[in-house]
Amino acid sequence: MSTRFKQVLVAQLILEKDNKFLLSKRQNTGLYDGLYGFVGGHCEGEETIKQTMLRETKEEIGIDLKNIKLVHVLHSFIGFPLMHFFFHCNEWEGTIQNCEPERCGDLKFFALDNLPEKSTSFVYLLKDIKKGLFYSEWGWDDITTLSGKA
Repeated sequence: MSTRFKQVLVAQLILEKDNKFLLSKRQNTGLYDGLYGFVGGHCEGEETIKQTMLRETKEEIGIDLKNIKLVHVLHSFIGFPLMHFFFHCNEWEGTIQNCEPERCGDLKFFALDNLPEKSTSFVYLLKDIKKGLFYSEWGWDDITTLSGKA
């Protein structure tokens, strides 16, 4: 019997305040270092993706999210496949702080029309997400699988 494929799940936070969006500058992670991206992380153990979003937010920026809403799903391939779940939130309790300074070089809110040039590709989905795009795929071009083209 073959082993079933296990998909990596990632929760990403679109935190909005005054029509601006919080981005975190990655450092010392080994992936996208030096680029701005969303707060978030991988699902652990048997937690739900919503639990992942709440946990990662608390761990990374010290706040408790209120009324989060799933707004986008991205199936990506960056050397291995991942499913990203983007949650929007504009209500929280607590004060935003950099709780992981060894992994985050900066936390800043950016306007949609002024996103930082040095951002992960996922940040640029924000404009389409705000227009209502719920699902996308990225990075699968020219990927060959055992069964042919992906």
